Amino acid sequence: MAEVAGGPVGEAFKCTISHTESEFGYLVHFRRNVNGLEIKSEDQRSAKTMWKEKFQQLGTMEKCFTCTVSHIERELGYLVNFRRNVNVLNVKIEDLRSVENDVERKILAARNKVELIKDTVENWQGKARTVLSKVTELKDEADLVNSWYKGWCTCSRFRLGRRAEKNIADIQALMDERNIFGDTVSVPKPAQSLPLVLIGDFIKFASRAPITQQIREVLLDENASLVGVYGMPGVGKTMLIDAVTEELKREKLYDEVVKVTVSQNLDLQKIQGDIAKLLGQELLDNDPISLRAGQLFERLSQNKKILVILDDLWERVELAKLGIPCKNNKKGCKVVFTTRDQGVCNIMESDLELQIGVLSEEDSWSLFRLKAGQVVDSLSHQTAARDIVTRCEGLPLAIVTLGRALRNKDATIYADALNRLKKSIFYDHMSPVTASIRLSYDYLQSETTRFCFLFCCMFPEDFKIDFEVLLTYVKGENLVRDVNTLGEARGRLHAEVDKLASSGLLSRAKDGYIMMHDVIRDVATSIASEEGNEFIMRAGLELRDWPDLGKCKRLSLMNNKIRCALPYQIEAPQLLTLSLSGTRDYLSKIPDDFFQETKSLKTLDLSHTNVDSLPPSLSCLVNLRTLRLEYCHNLVNVNAIEKLEKLEILSLFHSGHSRFPNGIKGLRNLRLLNLSYTDWFGVKSNFMPNVISSLTLLEELYLMRNLDSWEVIGTNKGIKEIFYEIASLTCLTSLEFYAPLQPQECLSQNILFQWDRLEKFKIHVGWSYFHKFPEQKFQEKSTQFHRSMFLQTPSVPSVNWVAELLEKTNCLFLYGCLGVESVGQLDARGQNENLKYLEVGCSEMKYLMSTTVLNKAPKYAFSKLEELHFETMQNLEAICKGTLPHGFLSELRILEVDTCNKVTILIPSHLLVRLKNLEDLKVRACAGLELLIQFAGGDEAVGKEQLSQVHTSASTALSSSPNNTTKQSNISNKLSNFPASLILPRLRVLEISSCWKLKYLFRIREVRNLLKLETLCINYCTNMEVILEQGNDDKDNAILPHVKISTLGTMSKQSNMMSSIFPNLRVLEISSCKKLKYLFPTKVVPDLLQLEMLSVVDCEDMEVILEHDNDEENGSEEKYKVILPRLKTSTLGRLPRLTSFSRRDSHSDWPSLEELKLYECDNLKKLPLGADSVPRLKVLNVDPVWFDQLEWQDQGLKTRLQTLLPVYSHTFYLLTLFFVSFFPVL
Repeated sequence: MAEVAGGPVGEAFKCTISHTESEFGYLVHFRRNVNGLEIKSEDQRSAKTMWKEKFQQLGTMEKCFTCTVSHIERELGYLVNFRRNVNVLNVKIEDLRSVENDVERKILAARNKVELIKDTVENWQGKARTVLSKVTELKDEADLVNSWYKGWCTCSRFRLGRRAEKNIADIQALMDERNIFGDTVSVPKPAQSLPLVLIGDFIKFASRAPITQQIREVLLDENASLVGVYGMPGVGKTMLIDAVTEELKREKLYDEVVKVTVSQNLDLQKIQGDIAKLLGQELLDNDPISLRAGQLFERLSQNKKILVILDDLWERVELAKLGIPCKNNKKGCKVVFTTRDQGVCNIMESDLELQIGVLSEEDSWSLFRLKAGQVVDSLSHQTAARDIVTRCEGLPLAIVTLGRALRNKDATIYADALNRLKKSIFYDHMSPVTASIRLSYDYLQSETTRFCFLFCCMFPEDFKIDFEVLLTYVKGENLVRDVNTLGEARGRLHAEVDKLASSGLLSRAKDGYIMMHDVIRDVATSIASEEGNEFIMRAGLELRDWPDLGKCKRLSLMNNKIRCALPYQIEAPQLLTLSLSGTRDYLSKIPDDFFQETKSLKTLDLSHTNVDSLPPSLSCLVNLRTLRLEYCHNLVNVNAIEKLEKLEILSLFHSGHSRFPNGIKGLRNLRLLNLSYTDWFGVKSNFMPNVISSLTLLEELYLMRNLDSWEVIGTNKGIKEIFYEIASLTCLTSLEFYAPLQPQECLSQNILFQWDRLEKFKIHVGWSYFHKFPEQKFQEKSTQFHRSMFLQTPSVPSVNWVAELLEKTNCLFLYGCLGVESVGQLDARGQNENLKYLEVGCSEMKYLMSTTVLNKAPKYAFSKLEELHFETMQNLEAICKGTLPHGFLSELRILEVDTCNKVTILIPSHLLVRLKNLEDLKVRACAGLELLIQFAGGDEAVGKEQLSQVHTSASTALSSSPNNTTKQSNISNKLSNFPASLILPRLRVLEISSCWKLKYLFRIREVRNLLKLETLCINYCTNMEVILEQGNDDKDNAILPHVKISTLGTMSKQSNMMSSIFPNLRVLEISSCKKLKYLFPTKVVPDLLQLEMLSVVDCEDMEVILEHDNDEENGSEEKYKVILPRLKTSTLGRLPRLTSFSRRDSHSDWPSLEELKLYECDNLKKLPLGADSVPRLKVLNVDPVWFDQLEWQDQGLKTRLQTLLPVYSHTFYLLTLFFVSFFPVL
């Protein structure tokens, strides 16, 4: 109460209390006053009635008084509890900021996985950032009140206390709302939003133009609901259909396009599942086909235009059984199928049949020349080459295959190829495609290459072949010769696959998998079954009778529907490779004596099966070298492996075996052991000592599982003992292990390790719930980098093995690590010379590199680092302290800084000159950041030295040239390197978010050489007043003070380009910058020739988009015309003070604009558009009432734009007019 004792506020308060006491007295003494009344008149009854009414009135007053007192108590509470509310608010702010940071990281991870962020999550994030922006301003005001004499001002405390309590409630509501969507912030991106991927390059040929146009017209014909496309094998049916439908999809002529491969082995359930997956529908595997068909029918019968492509049909398919509405369908579902046989079109009863013909002679020659090389133009080659093309009969697959096989070969090879081709076609009666594939196979020079090709046909048709699986097959039979290690074998196999790909026999998908064309696979299967090879291929088919394996050497039943019972014992004395992989639904038990007579077997693949134990006869496979048991979830017994002494490769990846296979102790020839993800959570596994250490030849060890669950039998030791044994393996070249819960067991003391040969490693030590996101990110990055470490530890990992591996590491995630000042201290030499990716989240760390704390500053450091991420480093002050080593961050491409509140200048001038390769810069939630980039003028010697060189070069160029033209040329040459090196010449992406002290981004004189910048996003920078701070002409040329402005203005075209501002900017997004008054000065607009997307949202103080300079007051209308030739989409929203696009009401020309969205810009009275400003505009999203109230000089333009308003907007407009007419007050 002392705070309100004097002054006007105090007097008002006293009056209020006095009045309240008087009113309260009436209530307190009410009954006494009533009882004291003497009612003696004869109108006693009426008097009682009167007093009863008075009593009721006073009762009402009592309620009002209660509300008044409650209100006064609440209002006084804002004053009394001011400090407490502010303290609680500070805690809530930090809680919300942490939660919002976690959500942002999850969003980034989801976007990296190409997933779609939920609307609820994006809306929550927007509200959270808005609230954080407001409460941060409130916190600053409250700190000022607490620290100044204003602290005694009751009005300030009252106002801020009330706002604090309200914001506490708002934050709590946001925290509660956050719990609704939990950890799931995204959903898989709809398959329809992804483009169809063409396997190979699609080339438009003149001879294909008519059929291409015909296919397009048929696909748009509403009367043709079932279309058959047929043609010879290898004619290019699939690629042509893919190209046309992708074009239709891009033009949005179909709502959804679905393509599935049917293949020779018809599987209705698989086709249903593939279609449903592409439509975003889920069908249960256990449901009958009829039920699934009904669900799929309902999905395809929606009022959408849906195109279903069934590729490679071999027989009639009952579309009704699949659930595809086609015949007599009026709801827009069209079916197109491709087939080799026109007869299939007849039995499918297609509405239209289209034949894909062969290429013309001219197109065939062009294609062959493209693949074979220009050598075919020589006189020595041309005759044979043209004859070869003629024999290919215009079939693209044959032409491409032979062209690649003969690329840059000499003339004698061409002559031989022509003779062989003639023989195959005329005497062996092969088709041109088969003959060309066979010829390409014959030209493979080594037996290893040929067997690699044949092994690829062991996988099902259209299967994505995993390179590592193919390696285990090839290595099992030791087909890769003259190699000593698995690493050498892997490298050799890569070379063989590249040979096959260059020959056109295989292709590599973008995701790294190997693919084989179905026609090529048919030929390969035929070759594989010939005498000498002895393959039996039943992959992806249905097996009703067990095959005769008398002479068989290789049997593939991969993904086979095994309808027959397995024989008790198979008679296959020559069998070398057996694959039963992918038969989970058909194989759960293997007879005990099944392998009794297969003693020659070298490779066995039982992956993806439901077997629960290995049969005893497995121990008879004394020559077995490769055993794959991956994804065998029911497997619990692997005792039979103990006697497989020649076994070299054993993989239990993701199997259900929860106990450590101690029986491997006798497998002294084991070179690869994969036990990753083999345990169930919480299951303890007994580990016999000296098991891993006995595997002295082991080259690759994968233990990405919870090693903390392992215990050594007979001791109290666990992971430490295992780690010691791993350290003793002298032949290790590849190592992966995961020890999340006991990092100190691995990091507490030095060990004697023998890892001189270690080339690849993925080591994950430590784990924290709060750092779950970086763990997920580490899993992704470790597939990209072969030497990766994740260290989450409370102390500095100074043990010898960490120091040794850090010198080799190229991907490092570092979290925790208390008591260390910089990352550079972790490397004994302070160089970290092999690091390419670094992510740091150590709260006590102050620098990336500090040469002041090292005994000797390194000559080189972080010279190969390409990506650098700082995550929640509250004490980070700068990237580097002290003298910069040579090459420091010279290769850095990506820099991301998140929640580092003590950083005031992110990139000082002496560091700026090193970042010549920086392409992507993202800064988020750095509350103390005042300057993003210090371009020049700093105290650092390096920056001064570089600037001095620029000045000297410019002056020398001027003084040494006899005439003006030569001077200009010399200046241009001298300055072509220096300015670009100073100001990030390769920067393409710049994103700034939630940096509340940042008042401007760049000065205009500093930004003229950002020639490569394509994306600029600024969000929630609440104190930013301008993006580009302007200066006078002298200041604008301060970087070159000795060069006259007139001379600079007449430089060459290169120099003019270097003086442009954002010449390649394509995307510009600005949001929630409250104090921003305008976007750019007008003089910047002529440089924005590439701008395609402009978005300005939620900038409360913005008055104009473009601000004119003082020296631009006079000039013609054309001078101020805003022309953005490539702008396609523009959004302006929640700009309450926006009055115009520029101070002058000049027109703007946006000839490429397709979509314009404006909302909540109530003070904008006129659009800056002329009659021909937006000729391509298709979408206009505005409030129709606001649109109608705009001022228009051209009513024709208004009429044209009004037709672009959505229908619902027009309806809303009419309803609004109705309400305004009848309820003008509203």
